[in-house]
Amino acid sequence: MPRRNSPTKLLKLSLQNIRRNKKLSLVTVLIISLMLLILNVVFVLSLILQSSLSSLSEKVDLIVYLSDNISPTELTLMMEDLENSREVKEVQLTSSEEALENFLSLYQSSENPFQQFDLENRLPAHLQITTITPQSQANVIQDLEDGPYGNFIRSLESRDENSLITERLISIKKTIDSVIYAVGATFLISSFLLIMSSIHLSLKHRKKEIQIMNLVGARPSMIKTPFLIEGVIYTLASLTLALLGLGLFVEGLNLRPLLSTFTLNEVLLAIGIEFLLCLSIGLSASSAVVSKELSKHFHFKS
Repeated sequence: MPRRNSPTKLLKLSLQNIRRNKKLSLVTVLIISLMLLILNVVFVLSLILQSSLSSLSEKVDLIVYLSDNISPTELTLMMEDLENSREVKEVQLTSSEEALENFLSLYQSSENPFQQFDLENRLPAHLQITTITPQSQANVIQDLEDGPYGNFIRSLESRDENSLITERLISIKKTIDSVIYAVGATFLISSFLLIMSSIHLSLKHRKKEIQIMNLVGARPSMIKTPFLIEGVIYTLASLTLALLGLGLFVEGLNLRPLLSTFTLNEVLLAIGIEFLLCLSIGLSASSAVVSKELSKHFHFKS
């Protein structure tokens, strides 16, 4: 009896069921792997967009050119208020002298025109403000213009190009996230139904064999377990094919550099979650149909 219930024996019975329904088994695995591949591809695109958004957010900033009449105390208070704002990530001050040095560094081969023509440095000091999100720019600009420091602002310069690009990427990412939910729901429902159909057909093909095993007093686990293993084989085989397809997709389009911000542990965690998800689907779908059919036709207790 222990030999009959060994894992090797149960696995052999599961593989026999799959071989008896070669075409249905193949179609089941291919359809599930295709849906899982689509889900993974869309998820990878969402990750790439998120990485691009994070990078662009760091470049979206405001440049506030300050008037000459602002005092050091007022400048300090202005910077403190900006740094304490929830919508501001970073504030950097460039003095008039530093602005001149930056300007001259761009034309190192030329003489200093200010010294050559005995001119006073009229380059204004300025603040470079990095906002938390691109959408925060408008609020920060309004607070500066309407607040107590509006009289000390000579002009404002906004990186509108980056802001527009970021807004478009955000819109695209929202659409992709919606697609992820739709494909994910389709994958869960379809894979569950496909596995139930495959197991149901396996049960029909083994109907006489199950009746004989039932009559000779075979343990319920000996009869049920091969079908449970069969459901797991379907989902894990589909996951393997989907991951291989995803690898070809990433390598074929040279997307690996865009995913370099994600660590190996994060990748393994994602694969582990998918593995557990597929394992759960395989077990639950096969268990549902096996319990129902055996209790209905063979009077097994579920």
